Amino acid sequence: MTHVPTGYYYIKSVSADLKPIGRRAAEDKSLLPKAIVLNPQPAVIEKILFFIRMDDNNEYHISCAGGGATGIDGKLFAVLMPEPPSGTWKLVPDERHKDHFVIIDAREGFMKGWKAPDTDEAQVDVGLVPVGRSFPPFYPPNAVWHLEYSPANAE
Repeated sequence: MTHVPTGYYYIKSVSADLKPIGRRAAEDKSLLPKAIVLNPQPAVIEKILFFIRMDDNNEYHISCAGGGATGIDGKLFAVLMPEPPSGTWKLVPDERHKDHFVIIDAREGFMKGWKAPDTDEAQVDVGLVPVGRSFPPFYPPNAVWHLEYSPANAE
């Protein structure tokens, strides 16, 4: 299994011509969970940059602008408070392409994975990711994400 080093990344949708996902530039000031959307406009670097860290269980903690990524009611959010808890994720390599991954829930697996919406500014879905029976496995393009490391933002 490919290990993704801890660091800052842009997460881009393969099905949407590598458009980034992230939080909207203009959000309410509350501490409620914030939507993670496809191609937020205007794109603000701090809102489309994700921090990815692997823990001792080989599971990943993914955060965007200080909020941990989690699925709530079939949509992807960045949570700013301890409740609801942020999710833990597995990054499954798409063996057909370097730096392409399927992001699935560490507990529920392919039943709960990230899926790109069809239109810009729409929220990222979290749901069933079908796996094609082939070798290597085939994943639908809307469930495949390109991780682009951002060395300029490394700590």
